[in-house]
Order: sequence, then C-alpha cells, then structure tokens
Amino acid sequence: DNFLFALMSDGTFRILNYIPNENIRGWTYCDTLGTVEDFAIATNDENKDVVYFLVKRKIGGMDKYFVEVLEENTEDVVSQFFVDCGIKVTSETKFNSVSYPELANATGLVALCDGGVVNNLSANSEGLISLGVECNTAIVGFPFTYKMQTLPLNLREGFKALKGVIKASIIFLKSRGGLVGQENCDKYEFIQNRQSNLGSYLPLQSGVYILTIN
Repeated sequence: DNFLFALMSDGTFRILNYIPNENIRGWTYCDTLGTVEDFAIATNDENKDVVYFLVKRKIGGMDKYFVEVLEENTEDVVSQFFVDCGIKVTSETKFNSVSYPELANATGLVALCDGGVVNNLSANSEGLISLGVECNTAIVGFPFTYKMQTLPLNLREGFKALKGVIKASIIFLKSRGGLVGQENCDKYEFIQNRQSNLGSYLPLQSGVYILTIN
C-alpha cells in the first residue's frame, strides 16, 4: 500500500495516500479520543506491514496508555473494526456482556454485535460492559467518524468563464454506507437498509451515489 504516516506535535497524525499510476495524492487528518504519543511499523508473519500506535487516553479520570494496531480491512462485516481502542470477543455460545478492565468507568462506547451496531454503552468500575443484546461476536470500543470533503476546482490558467458545480459523484467500495450532503445542509444516506431484514446488519455494497448540488 502507498501510505505515508506522519505524527504531529498535537497528538494527531496524518496519512498520505499516493496512487502512482493515477498521479493522485491526498492527506487524511486522523484524530482520536486521546493523544498519539508514538507509532511504529512492523512486518508480520504474512509479510504485511502492521501499524502500531502508542495512545494516551483519559479513562474514568485517569491517564492510561494503550498499544493499538491499525486493523486491516476485511469483507467480513461481523469482524470489521469500526471502533478505536477496541476489543474483540467471540464465543460458540451467545453472551450479552464483555469484560474490558482497561476501560473501567468509560462512557460513550459502541459495539458491533454479530454485525449490528449498538450505541451509547458504558463500562462499570470493573470494566464490565453490558451489550443489551445477545451475540456470538462482539467488537467494543470508542466510536470514530470519517469526514470527506471535495477538492476545490482547478481550472486551467487564463480560463475566464464562470463555472458552477451542479452534482458530485461519490464512489463507494465495499461500504456499509454513510451520510452525504452539502455543508450546513441536510445529509442523506447513500446506502439505505433495503436489502436486509429489520434488525440485521447492512451488507457491504459498492456503487456510485450522485449528489445534486443546489
């Protein structure tokens, strides 16, 4: 993968994504509920690069340090890590709670339970997190969001005619969807829950969403 990681002095980091054959490059701003103190890249047994972060987080009023890994993307919806500082628990028998002592007294947690999202969770003083549902696989941690912004128009020098943008195409690949719209305007789901039963998770989808710009 053509990624360059840069640690910033404010505890955030940046990722440069470069696609040589398309001559496309772009920076991504990355933040978390804490500060990134350091990071390292190591090669695993499958000869793949793995990125590790040393993150300081304030949990229950106390500063705690975590070594966290940038999880590789997977097409298995049940196993996707949509959380920061996450833990994955699997069992052949269904369960409805997870023990994560390092997150004792933490609030604002989310979980992916057999692929379904459960919001607004918290851990008690011993780190026990009640999921509110039964499942065989749970991934629990802090939520994060992606925010994308289109680049400004780059017209060739000397081009005087006024140009207006009337639509934008959002290309998504193996995605569960999200919200899209203009700044300070209503946002719309570009993947809606039409292909799965009520209460089940959204399958991964690919396609193009056309956003009309007013």
